[in-house]
Amino acid sequence: MAAGSRSTTRPRDPTPPWTATARRAPAARQRPDRRDGNQPPATTPHTLSHLSAAPDRQGVVTLRFDQYGSGRTGLGAYEGRPEDLDHPAFVRQAAAAYRLLRAEPVTDPRALFVAGHSEGALTGLLLAEEVLPRPASLVLLQPQAVRLLDLIALQPHARLAAAARAGQISPEQQLVNDQGVDRAVSALRANEPFDPTGLLPVFVQFFQALFYGPGRRFVLSNDRVHPPTAAGRLHSGTQVLLTFDEEFSRFTKSSGRWRDPTPEALLGRWSRFVDECEQGYPRDAGDYANDLTSRDALERALTSAELQIFPEMSRLRESVEEIDARFRALLIPDVFPGIPNEFWWARGMVKSGARRFVEDVRREYRTDLIETE
Repeated sequence: MAAGSRSTTRPRDPTPPWTATARRAPAARQRPDRRDGNQPPATTPHTLSHLSAAPDRQGVVTLRFDQYGSGRTGLGAYEGRPEDLDHPAFVRQAAAAYRLLRAEPVTDPRALFVAGHSEGALTGLLLAEEVLPRPASLVLLQPQAVRLLDLIALQPHARLAAAARAGQISPEQQLVNDQGVDRAVSALRANEPFDPTGLLPVFVQFFQALFYGPGRRFVLSNDRVHPPTAAGRLHSGTQVLLTFDEEFSRFTKSSGRWRDPTPEALLGRWSRFVDECEQGYPRDAGDYANDLTSRDALERALTSAELQIFPEMSRLRESVEEIDARFRALLIPDVFPGIPNEFWWARGMVKSGARRFVEDVRREYRTDLIETE
């Protein structure tokens, strides 16, 4: 998270900026290397260092800081009692940083802005209600747009759907586990015991960590916030920046897809899949069903009313239609007549593929395909 202000003079000897993490590290583990939006060694996008550097080049003084659980701050006042750390503590921490920046003689208190990424964007949204003077503008990058437990539940639901499409679990198992996930979320919100009945072991372990782990207080306090309601309380006249890529990614993730959530990445995945199908699909039927989900995600975005305000949607739609035309030519139509016509890409089946794929389709769906080398 970062805050900034236009300055008419630059400090001659500025102190090194604080750094920040894009997502809160688990409260039970202090990770000094998790800062600037990085979670090494897996991901090092330097989200917030780039975010801070951009306004700096325009003569804007910026302040970044390590949130609780990251960098030099660590657990701070919550050292030894991570279970007491809640989301309001993060908002208070951000408010302290805001007041510190506001007090700098080189800043303009009437031109302060707050920028946040993901969960930090929600913190910035809540911060705008707490401080005076109000921020003149907010920059919300991939903001948390739904209640936290709803967002968390999307992940197991998406994994269950993918496993069912791949034939790894039955539709009955998917239904039982989907119901178990929703039941667990409701119980956690109601402060009721966890009921693992019917849940696969991986999800039992997942929810046990939420129910009984040190992050429970944080999760529940964050979950009490309904982001659209918080956005509706913004002071009249506050400028808010949401870019197309960020809003598209937010929508895609909130719909249950976490892989390749940006428009470019999602379109690229659909295009590469069609490229493969033109040569004969090379993997098995489970992979085929999973690869089709990229087109499902594109359809949700293309038909979403909230994304239509962006002119980039027209160009995206044209690109999708070009790839769709190629894929239609490859299909045996109506292999799955129970699927609605509007989902034509899933209703049909590609005509050719590798031996394993051909055998899978023959065995599972009694449809003969052309085998390719």
